[in-house]
Amino acid sequence: MGFFPLRAHLSSGTWPAARVATVLQFPDMDRIKEWYSSAEYQEARTARHGAIELRMLFVEGKPA
Repeated sequence: MGFFPLRAHLSSGTWPAARVATVLQFPDMDRIKEWYSSAEYQEARTARHGAIELRMLFVEGKPA
């Protein structure tokens, strides 16, 4: 596991310049759910409530 810089290309539609996409990598879906339910993340959710528009998607995959 590690950080891999990615280059993105918008294939259709628009992506406003102010939009940011962040990708977090976890070992498995159980770990994602554990993080999402953690007290630390709940604190962050409370702090940002109403300050930003957020969409979150959990995706499970396998290494190539």
